[in-house]
Amino acid sequence: MLNHIHQWKKPIQFLQISRTLSSQIFTKPPSFAAKPAVDPAAGPSGTANVAELITGLRILGLDRIRGDHYYSNIISSLNQTQVDVVIERLSLEDPESGFGFFNLLRSEYGFRHSRISGFAVAHGLGGRRRFEELRLVMKQMVKEEGSDSATSLCELLLSRFRDWGSSGVVWDVLAFSYSRSEMVYDALTVLAKMKDLNLRVSTATYNCLLHNLRHTDIMWNVYDAIKESGTPENEYTSSILVDGLCEQASIQDAVSFLMEAQRKESGPSVVSVNTIMSRFFGRSFGVYTRHGEARATP
Repeated sequence: MLNHIHQWKKPIQFLQISRTLSSQIFTKPPSFAAKPAVDPAAGPSGTANVAELITGLRILGLDRIRGDHYYSNIISSLNQTQVDVVIERLSLEDPESGFGFFNLLRSEYGFRHSRISGFAVAHGLGGRRRFEELRLVMKQMVKEEGSDSATSLCELLLSRFRDWGSSGVVWDVLAFSYSRSEMVYDALTVLAKMKDLNLRVSTATYNCLLHNLRHTDIMWNVYDAIKESGTPENEYTSSILVDGLCEQASIQDAVSFLMEAQRKESGPSVVSVNTIMSRFFGRSFGVYTRHGEARATP
């Protein structure tokens, strides 16, 4: 049945797109650094301030540092490079402290963090499985960086964070964040590099990308990539595909796809059936959200 459906699709090869993107984007050999080094340009006093602040955070903790006049002066004197060093070191040693200091600088000092600090905190959060906070950090980064920024962000991940733990989770959430922000080209760029690195893409990320591409033929290339990778599908995956078929072809094709899926699985999902019903009757009985979650509407 899928072969029948593909007959009226343009032969766009997703994997070829991935290889082309990779060859064009990632041409510089990365240099790897597991731990940050203090920038010599910071000077002796800057190096001393960084060391003293990190020691204070280790011994006293963030709550006692906050509001302390002495440490407030040190924090106010830090430049971007020195902040990066502090947050990287803390994220490696104590991710909770790194994330807390990251938020302190943003909320109480009005500091705009660099990509380096953002990724350092993201890796720490990923290692602690604090995925909600990780998504918020990545969402803010993608918002600040804007479209066409995936290439440079991927290069930074490769050159500075490749040996960090939870690296695969950060890559996946970055792709998800781009897709959720409707920066589809950037999301595909990240996925292309993830394929080269043999990193797993989550069902949520694939579903979000499928939703954004459901009006295009590339939707089927992404679906082929899901099948090839063995990534688990859920009921919202089928619902998005059915909705895309309704948009691109007809309800009859959507029903045929659903029947094909039914023979391979335990049965059609309620979400997929409701998607077809909403198309047929022109109303929504309960459909997926763009992020792969169900919502019911009267």
